[in-house]
Order: sequence, then C-alpha cells, then structure tokens
Amino acid sequence: MIDLKKNIELSISNFSKNTFTENALALFNALGYDTAHNITLEDKSYQYFKENFVDLPEYKDKFNEDKAWVKEWKSFDFLFQLTDKLSGLKGGKVNNQEINSVIFACLELTSDSYSRSQLAEITRQINKVFAIPIVLLFKYNQSLSLSVVHRRINKLDEQKDVLEKVSFIKDIYIPNPHRAQIEILHDFAFPNLNAKKHPKSFVELTNAWEQVFSTKELNNSFYKELFKWYLYAKDHAIFPNDNNEEPDKYLSESLIRFISRMLFVWFMKEKKLISSDLFEMEKLKSILKDFEASKDNNKYYKAILQNLFFATLNVPIEDRKWIDGKKRNKAQDGDPLIYRYENEFIDSKDAIENIFMQIPFLNGGLFDCLDDRKNNIFIDGFTKNEKKQPRLANHLFFGTHKNIDLSHHFADDKDEVKKWKNQTIIGIIDLLNDYKFTVEENTPLEIDVALDPELLGKVFENLLASFNPETKATARKQTGSFYTPREIVNYMVDESLKQHLITHLPNHENEIENLFKHEITHLKDELKKEIVNKLFDCKILDPACGSGAYPMGILHKMVGLMTILDPQNNFLKETEGAKLDNLINSAKNLSDTNTRNQTIEALQKQKDILQKAEYDYVRKLYIIENCIYGVDIQPIAIQISKLRFFISLLVEQHKNENKDNFGIEPLPNMDFKLVAANTL
Repeated sequence: MIDLKKNIELSISNFSKNTFTENALALFNALGYDTAHNITLEDKSYQYFKENFVDLPEYKDKFNEDKAWVKEWKSFDFLFQLTDKLSGLKGGKVNNQEINSVIFACLELTSDSYSRSQLAEITRQINKVFAIPIVLLFKYNQSLSLSVVHRRINKLDEQKDVLEKVSFIKDIYIPNPHRAQIEILHDFAFPNLNAKKHPKSFVELTNAWEQVFSTKELNNSFYKELFKWYLYAKDHAIFPNDNNEEPDKYLSESLIRFISRMLFVWFMKEKKLISSDLFEMEKLKSILKDFEASKDNNKYYKAILQNLFFATLNVPIEDRKWIDGKKRNKAQDGDPLIYRYENEFIDSKDAIENIFMQIPFLNGGLFDCLDDRKNNIFIDGFTKNEKKQPRLANHLFFGTHKNIDLSHHFADDKDEVKKWKNQTIIGIIDLLNDYKFTVEENTPLEIDVALDPELLGKVFENLLASFNPETKATARKQTGSFYTPREIVNYMVDESLKQHLITHLPNHENEIENLFKHEITHLKDELKKEIVNKLFDCKILDPACGSGAYPMGILHKMVGLMTILDPQNNFLKETEGAKLDNLINSAKNLSDTNTRNQTIEALQKQKDILQKAEYDYVRKLYIIENCIYGVDIQPIAIQISKLRFFISLLVEQHKNENKDNFGIEPLPNMDFKLVAANTL
C-alpha cells in the first residue's frame, strides 16, 4: 500500500515534464485503471472536438460553449475506454441506471486557477455529448483536478440521462500534493476498490467511486481527531474565570470558542488571506524568540494567536499598532485592540508590517475580545497581566503525543472507559495541516472531497452538546447527531421552497416539481421570470438557526435555481433596476444637498454593481440581505453563521475576473437579520 502511494506521488510529480496525455495515462495506470484500448487523439484542439462531436446533429443543441469555457481549452484528449475486459467488470442495468463502459479523458486549461463551479460545468458539458460517463482529469498551471459525474435515467424519458452531482479531488498541487489528496487517490485506485467493494458492473464501480468521493467519512474522521484534542486540551488548558462560572462548563465553552476561531482562521489561510508562516514550525522559529513546539509555555498562543484574533482580525488596518512600551499609559493598558507581547518577537516591526498588516479586517463578532477591563473581568485574557492570561501550551498546537489516558472523561460510561485509556493526540495545528480544506461549501450538485465551511457548524454544535448533561453520553460516542446532516437540510430546503412556489404558482405544479429534479427543458421564459421573482420575494426564517445549516442550504439552493432559470441575472437586473431607479428619483426630492447627493451616489453604486451581476456574487448578496432571517440563543452560533455567509461571498468575489469592480467591503452588512435571542 505504501508503494502505491509513492507511485501516485511520483506520477503526479511527473506532470512537470513529458506530455500531458502521457502523464495522464501514467497516473491512471498507477491507479490501476489500465487498458489496451487507448483512444488518444492526434488532434487535441477544441476545433477537432467540436467538428467530430459537438456538431453532430444529435448533440449540437446540448453543448454550451460558454459554460464549457472552450476559449480556455489548451488541449483535450481521450485516454482510454474501460470495457468488460477489466477484472470481470460488465455492463448492465441496476436501479434503473445503465452503464456499459466508462471513458477517461484529460483537459488542459490556460488560466492559473478555476472555481469548483467552473470545472463542474465543464464536466457536465462534456458529459452531455456522450452516452456514457466521462472521468475527466484537468490540468491548469501547476494544479490537477479529477472529476467524476453522477448520471441517472431521466424519469420523464428513459432514453435520456440527467447529469447530477459532480465530485472532485480539486487543486492537487503538482510540486507538492497534499497528503490528504494522496489518501483519497489511494482509495480511488482500482485495486483498493476491488478489494473492498468487489464491483461486478460499471454501475457498481461508479457507485463505489461516489462513496470514495463522499465527504461524510472525511468529516467524521476529522471530528474524531479534533474531539480527542478537545479532551486533551481540557486537561491542560487554563482560561481566566473571573465570573466564577462552573469550571468544567466554562472551560468547555472557552475551548469551543477557541476552536471556532481557529477553524475560521484556517479557512482564511486556505484563501491565502492569512500567511501560512504563522502555522509552520520552522517559520515560527524565525518570528518568535526561543520558540520550541514541545515547551510547556504559551508563547505561541499568546504572541501569535491572540495578536491575530484580537489586534488584527478585529481592528481596521489603519488603526493597528503596538502598545507603547515606554509610555505605558492607562489608556493603552485598557485598550483590548492593540498589539501586545512585543518582547516575544525576534523582530516585532517586521512581524507587524510583513505578516499581520497584510491580513484583512473582519468586522464580525467572532473575534471580539470579551475582556471587560473596566470591571477587571478577563475572559479572553488579552493582557500583559500574567495572572489574567490563559495558558495554552505550545504542545497543544504542535507534535504527536502518544499513550494519553483520557478515560477519566468517561467515568459515567463504562463502555467507553477502556477505549480511551491509550490515545494518540495530534497538536491542533498539525491536525489541521493533515486535512485538505476548501472555502467553497459543498452543495448537493458539487462536491470537493475536502473539509468545507460547513465543518464550523458541525464542530461547534457537536462539541457544544458534549458537555450538556442530557446529551454528553451520545456526543462522546461521536454519532454526529447534533448537527443536522446535509441530506436532511437539502430535503427541508427543497420541500419548503417547492411549496412556496406551488402556493404562489398553483397552475404550474408539474413544472416546479421537474425544476427540482433538474428537468427544465420546456420551461417558457415567462414562467422562468415568475419563478425567479417569487424566489426573490420570499422571506425565510429559521427560529433556531444554530450555526447556519438551514440558512446556508437555502442560500445554495436559491442560487442554484436562479443560475438555471436566469444565468445572466437578466430578471434580477430588470426588476431590481426598476426599484433602484424609483428610489433614485425619490432621492432627488430630498431638500438637504449633502444627504441628497450621498443617497443618490449610494443608490447609483448599487445599480452599477447590479448591472455587472452576471455572477453569483450579486445573487448571493441580494438573497442574504433580503430573504434570510435567523435567531438563536447562542451568540457564538450566530457569529459562525455570519462568517460562513462571508466566506461564501468571498469565494464569489475572488472567483470573478471583474472582482475589483464589485467593491466588496469586509463583511458587507453582516448584521443581516441573524441575531442571538438574548440580544433582541
């Protein structure tokens, strides 16, 4: 098995030399998908593909060149076709799905990077041209992505396929592939699938692929390791408790708050908004004085993470500064939003200018410092007063710790005690580095086999349940039953939106039902417009939204439906543009000149953005600000929800070529109708 992983890594590294087709064949050969039936092309241009496949009468109206991004195609090649010659695999029909073979192909693109949605649409467009599944390997710049599409028989016409979910191993960095991606490719390799699943048909093979590309096991695996770290941290971490709250509950809540902050920071690092230098041991040795990961001091948490959380992410860039070590006035001592612990840095000026100052400001509440200096109450302990500082030793962040006894956390559960006596704990930074993260939340139709921002909610709600006396036994067995699974969320979202539309458009129930099955070939433009307007007009309230599972599900579904119904946002431009024109005309009647000019300028800016609304960014922002409402008793859950929406907007902003024209500000309107019940 180790040799197989080495062969996979070697095959990936070889993409920096030889031809793309040769390397693609070699990679699939290493994965065990080897066949004598190579079908490579002499001419690898899009023009050849178009003339020989797209322009055929039966496919001409199916393939959309814009959605397939054909202007970005550098070379396309078929590799081979798997037939019944491979290990006894045969064609056949199972559960109304018929697959007799699978084609493997490769496509090289010209730009440096692509979003998951772009690659998913290319995959769908290519699959539309063929009656059998196409497994597609992408290459762009220094990255590879592998995509697999799930097909099913059209329920209205068994002669047609419906292309549903597209699953990815995305952005495999050729010079240094992530360990987690090698593990997934290892599971995808045919020898492993054959040994574990024994597929006897191509339907069974593609179903086995779907399980490999499932994120459920990945999330469970990560949560189990994180839960072990959480218990280990409970035995070693100390937080100031000036409110004299119940110690175990207070420590648990403090650790959950820290984990939530840490996970969000990791998603920002994935987006390259925070330097990875802050999380790499060798780099830290050139930033902090006498830094050793194994030392039992809190140098890393205090100097790096506290300054990152409270004096960087929570402070506008122009206001960031060090505490004045010479003057040490009371005003500065009482300021929670100022850099501290300068003496811990080798070069504090360099650290601020070249690392911390490059990080954007987030005006969300997750990174608020909770210290009440006026009343001398410290919760986060961001202070030079050592007696009030928390203690999270370096070994909680780095290294592997073996033979750790955690059984005392399970004294009330005899079945669990023995299992927890001898555990291996990974420092939380090393644990996060072991997994691949993506900032794009997975949807029912697009899956990247990586940890996505939904993880914030899963971790928060499961850990929150772990110290609840009524639920802790179940939580400690890690069933994941406290966070609503994505499948249930998807069902709730589909049914609620479907009923909303049917209520308002009762004469079109069949068309609406088919829309939710992605079968919309005969919808008229007039009906599409009506549906889009009804979606934009709806109001969605989640009275116990937690960390945002249902609101995020609603957002993704509405955006997905609107993308299908109104790809260029023309209906939105027309409807909302008219509303803005009316508001601008009304603003012209304001008597105060400054107010009038500022109002008109702000409205005109909204209209300018609206006219560039060919992308999901404007759709998402409009839905967030006008359609989604949520309440929860836990303030931190609300902050996590808001930050998940922010990440979703951030993804769209960076996805677009014209992103600089959108003028997105940090967390725009992030007080959007998601509130904690105790603040109402």
